[in-house]
This record gives sequence, structure tokens and C-alpha cells, in this order.
Amino acid sequence: MAELTEVKGFDNFAEKLKLAEKKAPGLIYDKYDSAAKDLRKKIRKVTPYNPKGRYNRKLKKASQHLRGRWKANKTRKNKGIYHTEVYSTAPHYHLVERGHAVVGKGRKATKNGQSYVHGTFFFEKKIDELEPELNKLPEKILDEIFNDLFEGK
Repeated sequence: MAELTEVKGFDNFAEKLKLAEKKAPGLIYDKYDSAAKDLRKKIRKVTPYNPKGRYNRKLKKASQHLRGRWKANKTRKNKGIYHTEVYSTAPHYHLVERGHAVVGKGRKATKNGQSYVHGTFFFEKKIDELEPELNKLPEKILDEIFNDLFEGK
């Protein structure tokens, strides 16, 4: 015959879980937003940079460079999953990242004897490097939320 046993501390944990459900959404959004900003900074550091323009050699503003065009969306919740995006708004980002064919006017297109410029894949390389850290991020955020909620009281 089955015996009922009482687990000590379970009621206290259930109360903490209910409290976390009420207070955590704001903290989750804040933690994910700060993580996205950190990721944006790391990607910005590895982005190729040329301080002068290609043609007129005038100094450009930071917002005109590939490095200055990285954005991080606000965290959203979709079907119970929190997610955010880090992306580039530069129109030439895909050309630098993946490479492109050299296009000329009217004659055979070459650049330094090459008809194709290979991509640098800087974004893909950095994401691969940070993948273990990014996979541990939800657990880290959950630990920080529990520390903020329950250690502070």
C-alpha cells in the first residue's frame, strides 16, 4: 500500500515559483536585452573596418560604416519562448560576409585579377566561437533571476 510522505520545503518552493512567475517576465526581458547588447558589442569588435571610403577617401561617420550598423531587437515572447535578434542594417553586409562576384561596366570584370571576392564570414565565425556561451545563457539568466528574486528578500 502506498504511503503519503510530506516533503519539507516543497510548499516554500511552490510559493517562490509562483512569485517568480509574477515578477520574472520583466527581469527575463531585461536580462535578454542586456545579453543581446553584449553580443552586439562583441560582433561589432570583429567587424571589418575601413575608416575612409573606397572612392573619395573622405572620412565617414560611424553610422555609415558596416561596424556602426549593428542593431539588437527588443526581446519578444512567442509561443512561450523568449527570443531576440542581432542584425546589421548595412546594405552591403551580405557582400562582405558571404562574398560576391566583381561586376564591371562593359568589359571583363576583375579586381586585382580576380573575378570573385571571397567572403570574410566574420559574423559566422564569431557566433561559432560564442556558441557554448550562448547555449548556457538561458540557465545563467534563470539563476540570476532566482538570485535577484529570492536573495534580495
